[in-house]
Amino acid sequence: MTGGTIRTMPARPLDAQDAQRRREIALAAAELFLSATGEMITPDTPASELLAYAGRCRTRLSALVTAYRLQTPLVRTVEEAAAALAVSAWTIYRMVSRGELTAYRVGSRHIRVDEASLRAYLASRIIGPRGIDAAAGIPRQRPPAG
Repeated sequence: MTGGTIRTMPARPLDAQDAQRRREIALAAAELFLSATGEMITPDTPASELLAYAGRCRTRLSALVTAYRLQTPLVRTVEEAAAALAVSAWTIYRMVSRGELTAYRVGSRHIRVDEASLRAYLASRIIGPRGIDAAAGIPRQRPPAG
């Protein structure tokens, strides 16, 4: 088997579609590599071939890990943060004012919301085993008194 080369893309912020495309390409390359080399390893395979195979595996795995590492921006605009949480921009401003989200002023007029702050906010609001009723304080439906 001849070893192919894996091209790495420049480190730049990717949008979700680019990141998904990179993950799919890397996964397809890894699957092709595994299917092509699966029968190659036998108990009597020489150590030198095993080392070469391990090196190729390491290269492919490195490319796969790089492709799966989502390169998200450090900050989002208020509108992007609002879209991510499916709320209005004014809700984001209120959340920043209450200290629920971390934001930065860039220049004199631009506000940017910290990406890690958005993720932490969502992580702190995971609905547990008791479900939506317990998390939101929604009373359970009771049959009408009759």
